[in-house]
Amino acid sequence: TTVGASYYYALQLIHEGESLANRGDNLAHRGMNPTWNGNNWSFSNNAEGQQHGSVLTRWPGAVVESASNGLDDGRFYVASKVTSLGGGNYHYEYAVHNVDNSRAGGSFRIPMAAAVSASNFTFGDIDTDASNDWSMARVGNEIVFTATATNPIEWNTIYNFGFDADHAPGTSICEIDEARPGAGASLV
Repeated sequence: TTVGASYYYALQLIHEGESLANRGDNLAHRGMNPTWNGNNWSFSNNAEGQQHGSVLTRWPGAVVESASNGLDDGRFYVASKVTSLGGGNYHYEYAVHNVDNSRAGGSFRIPMAAAVSASNFTFGDIDTDASNDWSMARVGNEIVFTATATNPIEWNTIYNFGFDADHAPGTSICEIDEARPGAGASLV
């Protein structure tokens, strides 16, 4: 464990055939204390009680939004947080939670004004296999993080993305391209 870090466990209930409009209470999470005794882990509840929705709402200072591809295919939540680095530079950090989108997330696109410089790109997924890490590139007026063929953001998975930029934050819409074909829009 990391000293000073907060830990949570989450539960997702799946009801076959349940419409997207009725899935608001299918996610819950609560605080826990992980403990390693040298042989086994134990996870006891702590004072941070149960809440419904994506665990991303627990990220202090982050703004959390959600959307779907327009049909009953499921939702993504995106949490974003910007930290001033001083001197007109900022660190942008995002966490993308695929709650129940069956087509998975194949890319994450963040709008960026033409005059803005971005650097120090970061990516985090659920494994330690560097061969399946997403690529990062500036494509026109976007920062684009792109999945490998074997590592889209699947159900109930959270991936992290980040970069530094020489411009203060503003309001914009990020987009997640669906990884697989299917009904509904090709992006969220």
